Amino acid sequence: GVQTCALPIFAVLIDGVAGTSMQSFADQLSEVDIAAVVHYERNAWGNDVGDVTQPIDVLNYKQGQ
Repeated sequence: GVQTCALPIFAVLIDGVAGTSMQSFADQLSEVDIAAVVHYERNAWGNDVGDVTQPIDVLNYKQGQ
């Protein structure tokens, strides 16, 4: 499964951030797209988490809400 530290990234992309300009992308991006964004964020720009974010991780997060 997904590392617990990826969950805040899922929340931001799927739920947005109230009171800010960060909108929810749940209706615009598929589970595959969100997994790709999270994977990139966690493994680019000097980050080297090394794990792989799978679409099933995103779906599990959505269903757990």
